[in-house]
Amino acid sequence: MAANPAMAGSLISSGQRNFVAARGGGWRWPGRSAPTRRRTPRRWVRRRARRWACCASIGALSIAASLLLAWQLSANVTNRLRRAITVSEAISRGELDVTIPNAGSDEVGNLVED
Repeated sequence: MAANPAMAGSLISSGQRNFVAARGGGWRWPGRSAPTRRRTPRRWVRRRARRWACCASIGALSIAASLLLAWQLSANVTNRLRRAITVSEAISRGELDVTIPNAGSDEVGNLVED
């Protein structure tokens, strides 16, 4: 329901709430102006973009480093297991003079020693 321009600024009461007739029609809370759009400072936007780019690059570098580390560890384990497989295949063919390389002191090394 549009407000009459003559009623602009008049106060009506609806139970506990008081409303004021607005100039453009409708009703508004007294003491509040129309909402204004705040402009975001460009410096703040640039800082936020720079911060986001920095965090994204740090994240990408950490992901790349973790992938490189995982690849290195898996290559180390698989190479030692391949050597153990070649030694066990040679022994199964009857070549008992095969030298067993030192495979370390972890589970793979214990497997090769036994």
